[in-house]
Order: sequence, then structure tokens, then C-alpha cells
Amino acid sequence: MIEQVLKTIFRYNMLPDGARVGVAVSGGADSVALLHVLHRLSGDRTWFIQVLHFNHQLRGAESDEDWRFVEELSASLGLQCSCASADVRAAACGANLEQTARQLRYQFFSGMRDCHKLDVVATGHTASDQAETVLMRLLRGASPDSLAGIRPVNDRWIIRPFLDLTRDEVREWLCAEGLSWREDSSNSENCYDRNRLRNEVLPLLRSRWNPKVEGALARLAGMAARDEEFWQSSVEAVWKEAATRNRFGLVLNARRLRSEHPALQSRVLKRACAEASGAPPRISNEQVDRLMRLVSQQEGDGRLSLPGLAAWRSFSQVLLHKRVVPFVKPEAVVLTAPGVASFDSHGPSVHARKAEIPADAYNEDGRLLDGSLAPGPFWLRPWGAGDRCGLAEDGEDCSLHGLLQRRKIPAWDRIAWPVLEWQGQVVWARGFGVAVGWRAGPGSAYPIEIAEEPPVARR
Repeated sequence: MIEQVLKTIFRYNMLPDGARVGVAVSGGADSVALLHVLHRLSGDRTWFIQVLHFNHQLRGAESDEDWRFVEELSASLGLQCSCASADVRAAACGANLEQTARQLRYQFFSGMRDCHKLDVVATGHTASDQAETVLMRLLRGASPDSLAGIRPVNDRWIIRPFLDLTRDEVREWLCAEGLSWREDSSNSENCYDRNRLRNEVLPLLRSRWNPKVEGALARLAGMAARDEEFWQSSVEAVWKEAATRNRFGLVLNARRLRSEHPALQSRVLKRACAEASGAPPRISNEQVDRLMRLVSQQEGDGRLSLPGLAAWRSFSQVLLHKRVVPFVKPEAVVLTAPGVASFDSHGPSVHARKAEIPADAYNEDGRLLDGSLAPGPFWLRPWGAGDRCGLAEDGEDCSLHGLLQRRKIPAWDRIAWPVLEWQGQVVWARGFGVAVGWRAGPGSAYPIEIAEEPPVARR
């Protein structure tokens, strides 16, 4: 068994010599065996081992006994042990208990990783756990990428050295070595989905269909993981061309995505949801399909609600943003000349400063406002539905809404699109410059330059 663990470690480059590894030990057979195996291998490879134990407080005194067992085991091996506990049931507040327990447990691992400067944290997941995960996802309607199941290395710091061993192989080794472990009484309770699979479904599959069903499911996961590695290079190439960030969230180029195969589109969209939410969202295949339809439509707009996110289509762009992002028009502010103002802390500031007109200037400059016609002060405000001004190339008085539509400015950017108003007239608008009738010409006595400065450059 130790040879198999070494093969797994080398195959995935989990633990180079001198690595600092945290070993997650619950007290159960798999994690206890993992600790013993890594401890035996650590001497020649100069691994530093830190034992990590998290008490979920789900089994009362039995959970406390697990804690004591892990501390005593660590001490017997001369290893440091870091423990923590949390009332998982209270933290779940009626939500999925298993998911809450996993979230709190991995938060603890992450904190210990930083505290002890660990390179990786090893968990005792086996091929049996892999089989249960794959089967559970199949029964719930998994997408092909999710069939990869439990990864040997996840997020570059969670490793699973036992993933090529079954649960029975691990227990046989413990018994042969005369090593003890703790049994979790809740593993026999079929109130949990995984326990029902482990105690009822898999034994039935072994007896009726395939005595080596665990290995078959684990191989399926391995093939799915291999295929996903191939897909990721294609995802990365499309991502660089189709995804950008703005202050609201993540923007996707729908026209670029439409040119790709749906299999690649779905993977890009899943990554987009993860990036926009900051964590892998629990997005269903049906929700991915709905998002693909929003992206694939030729024209128009639309909105879609997703777990923790919202999607907003405008022209050929799709914005993925957290639901808490407010889309409200800011209040108008006064801009004097000279002066600087901004009504949006995330947007650019608008400067009004005295300018010089070049001696050889012939045409009126769209950057320069004739201060003798409109000396200010001005109102810097977001555009309104009834705004009209001579901003078209031919100088024709037209609606700003029509100009924004013509430029295909997405709806979320139009919300706080800045204009300058003087005595009820729009004299300047972002992207269009000074209105034709208000531009400074060669004979202007008081030209005012209107310019924007990006927020990143402001102090």
C-alpha cells in the first residue's frame, strides 16, 4: 500500500522533498492510515508534518473523544496537532449540513495553512470516496466536467495521496499493522445521501452488476479529469479573448462565444460564474443552458437570475454580477471652471480648465468649450431620457439615447453616463465631446478644455 501511495504522490507531484504538509485527521480509518503512512515516509524526504483536526460537534461526547484520540495519536508520533471546533448544525441554519461542515472544515485548513506556512494539506479521500462522489453526481444529473469527481490535487494545495486505494484496502493495511482508529457511528445512519449510497446502493451494485464497481467509477472519474485537462487549454484561449472585468463584474463577449462549440461555451460560462461570484457557484446544468441561450441569441437584451449572481445581456455583451451590485443613477454635482468633479466614486473625474487654442486651428475642437458662451458653473450629471444636443458628426440636434444606442454602449455603462449641463442645455457628453454649437473656435476668448481622468490615476 505504501508503494501505491508513493506512486500517486510522484505521479501528481504532490509532495516534493522538504515540503511542509498538514494532514487532516478525523480519527477515522482513512485519515489515521494517511497520517501513519506519511509519517513513515517523511524521514527520508524531510517532510514537516502538522496534524489538523476539526471537531464538527455533531456527535456530542463521541466527537470530543475523536479529538482526544487524534491529540494522543499525534503525541505518540512526536507531531504537533492543531485542533478547532464549531457547531456545524447551528452554522447550517437549516441549510445542507454536509456542505456546511465541509465549508467550515476547509476554512480551518486554509487558516492553518497560513498559520503554519504549509505547502499543502493532505486529506484521506480514497477511491471509494471517489466512486460515491461520481455516482451521486450521476444520479443528480451531472455534467461531463463534474464527473472528474475528487481531484488528486485541488486548488494546488489540497492533495489526496490515497485516491488510488479503496477503503477496504486501507482497513486491511491498518489491521495488518495492528493500528487502531475511531469509528464514526453516524456513518451507519442513512439519513445522509452519501451514507445511503455507501450502505445501500453500492453494495447492491457490487452484488448484482459489478463486484469492482468502485474501481470502474474511479476510472471514469480519472478519464473525465484527463479530458477536462484537455478542455482547459481551449477554455483559457477563449477566456483571454472573450472575458473582461469592469467595476460591476465580469463582461463576456457574446459574439466571440457564439463562434465556439457548445461544449466549450458551457465550460467558459461555468468559469465565468465562478470568477464573478468569487467561488464555484452551485449552478445546475439547466441554468448553464439558460445562460448559453442568453449568450447565443443574435441580438437584443435580457436578464437571468443565477445562484448568487445575475446575468444581464446588452447588445453583444453579457454582464455577470453579484446580486448586491446596485445600478442606480448618481446625484448631480456642481463643476466650476476651472475645477474638477465626479459624481461616481468608481468612475472618472471630469476636469474643466482654461485652454489655449493653437494659432493654426481651423475647425472647432470637440474638446474645447467656448467659455464666453457657457462660462459655468455646470451641472455634472448622468444623462437623462430627454437629453438632446448637437453631438452627431453632422451637428444635427438629436437624442443622446439614440447616439448611445448607435455606439452600442451597454445598458450598465449608460446608467451613469456623464454629461455637462449649463442653463438647461447639454453642452458636453462623455465619448462625444462638446456639443457643436458650444465649441470654441479660433476666435474664442475663453476656451475651456473638458477632459476626463480615469479613477486609477486619481489620488
